[in-house]
Amino acid sequence: MIISEWTKPAVAMGFALFLTLALPAGLSAQSASRGLDERTYIEVVRDVLPSVVNISIEPERRRAQAQQEDVEDLLEFLFERRDRGGLSPFRSVSGSGVVVRVEDDKGYILTNAHVVAPMRNSNELSLTFHQREDGSTSYDRTTVITGETVRIAGMDEFGDLAVIAFDIPEELDVTPIGFADSDKVEIGEHVLALGNPLDLNHTVTRGIVSAKSRFLGSGIYYDQLLQTDAVIQPGNSGGPLVNLDGDIVGINNAIASSSGMWQGISFAIPSNDAQRVANDLIEYGRARRGYLGVSMEEVRALGNELQHYDLDRPEGVLVSVVVTDSPADLAGIRVGDIITEIDGRTVRRPDEMLREIARKRVDEEVSIRLVRLTQEKEPVRLSVEATLSERADEESVRRLHLEETDRGAGLLPEEGLEIEETLGLAVEPSVDRDTETAGLLVEEVAPDSKAYELGLRPGDLITSMNGRSLWSVEDFRRAYRQPIQGTHMLRYQRDGERDLITFDAGDDE
Repeated sequence: MIISEWTKPAVAMGFALFLTLALPAGLSAQSASRGLDERTYIEVVRDVLPSVVNISIEPERRRAQAQQEDVEDLLEFLFERRDRGGLSPFRSVSGSGVVVRVEDDKGYILTNAHVVAPMRNSNELSLTFHQREDGSTSYDRTTVITGETVRIAGMDEFGDLAVIAFDIPEELDVTPIGFADSDKVEIGEHVLALGNPLDLNHTVTRGIVSAKSRFLGSGIYYDQLLQTDAVIQPGNSGGPLVNLDGDIVGINNAIASSSGMWQGISFAIPSNDAQRVANDLIEYGRARRGYLGVSMEEVRALGNELQHYDLDRPEGVLVSVVVTDSPADLAGIRVGDIITEIDGRTVRRPDEMLREIARKRVDEEVSIRLVRLTQEKEPVRLSVEATLSERADEESVRRLHLEETDRGAGLLPEEGLEIEETLGLAVEPSVDRDTETAGLLVEEVAPDSKAYELGLRPGDLITSMNGRSLWSVEDFRRAYRQPIQGTHMLRYQRDGERDLITFDAGDDE
């Protein structure tokens, strides 16, 4: 599996609502303050449900949009999702959210980005709260907030989270719900999920935490989700998953399904990640994540070369591209390095590395342990310090890379560096649309040339040279002038698979 720090994930949209009662599995330290009985659930619901909100587009827009989007959803469900299986997203004009902050007369609601994405260009957001009248057991007092008093404060499609800001009317009594420490959540712990499935407002379900740290390969940044056994339906996205103290342990996000409907497995974004992003969205209008500036893949991509690194086990992250002038570049990280630790925490796979870096603060200094091969194929263990920059939003990064590619269009010149004559190939900037990887596409390879001898063929995509990412022909020229310890390191992609070629810089003479 290849994970690039700049690749935009296809955000999975789903709905999570959790819990089927499993008799005493034990309470975590966080939930030990309440015993487990019928009153426990009632009290948690009484505390939390008034702060859970239905998020929708106003009816006029909804009717107009339904004719188009409902047909698209149906076709996607019947002909794409059913065939593909896996995580099942639902595009809907309604979802759930939870109030997480109140300041003076303004409230802030945390939800999923895919809930509000269809509404980002609309002023027609509608929030519906359901609360109890004094002495009533039903939550049938409705408060609807809409118009200019409701706005999207920030959206993080990379992590599938968003914050909605709204002016609190005098008649609404709302209390923000706190966050639990999701690192301390235990498998088997009882949880409640609250939301608005299928437009059935103020619905509550119960269950347990079935598993933690689920890596789904869905593209969601976190991809280390909480798993639960609750029944999940469209409309629950963005609602809270809470423990028996009424604190948020997760934000409902996705289901695993081959049919598009609930099949017993649901997922939530852990509260620690959700809280950090929510604070950023409220304060800055965007999620501020650390950025190292590398593309990564599993060490198995090295094949037989891996044995030279003398690792205790085949774990770590192989650096396949280093972005020019990035924190990784400035720290001296090179293509071919295997990163084994970030701030003392072992990283075994690219997804773990991506999360560790993205969870760091901008301008934070991190310590990176790595293994590098010398020219004599001897392993050297190094520690480097890198000061992280801020990761741009995915669309901006993608657009920048494509612009760089367009500016560099053309074949390598016969004059100047004369790399075309030296290697015997012609290239032009390109992007592999299947893997969303940019580089230089090999157009021609001369028979009996150095490039042919190295194994390059027309159709290969050269993605880096001597640790430098290649967005233009000029990038190739600059990188070729700077071999690493007398050795050229060329990374290329063929049919979606990546490989590394090394050759002596002295062969250029």
